[in-house]
Amino acid sequence: MYRALNLNTGQMVAVKRIDLEGLKEEEIAQLMQEVDLVKRLSHPSIVKYEGMARDENTLSIVLEYVSSSTFISRFAPLPAVAAHFIILAS
Repeated sequence: MYRALNLNTGQMVAVKRIDLEGLKEEEIAQLMQEVDLVKRLSHPSIVKYEGMARDENTLSIVLEYVSSSTFISRFAPLPAVAAHFIILAS
């Protein structure tokens, strides 16, 4: 995951880059289906899909940027240990 700035809006975003090199066409198709699913999700506990870009070897999925403090407040029902673990794992 990378943090980036949307130059059109000035909004901070998160970018997940996926290396497509060596993947089979079926695997790439499955990734694209997952992107289509993420586009349709709308829930306070799920980061918002902002867009995507694809070139020959890379798929970049642009998502809402969530800071650590915002993440903790949005997922407050999680026990503190679980929330701490998730932040460290991302």
